[in-house]
Amino acid sequence: MKRTAGVFLFDARGVVVSIIDYHEPREFALPKIRRAIAAHGGASS
Repeated sequence: MKRTAGVFLFDARGVVVSIIDYHEPREFALPKIRRAIAAHGGASS
């Protein structure tokens, strides 16, 4: 049986902004995280 996993990136309102596959290379995953943060107001303090 094959299985897969992923990481769902949500904004502050709970809307999914991106999905990162478990096997996705870092060079593709990290920019997705950075784009999600930048597009949705950055980190909260």
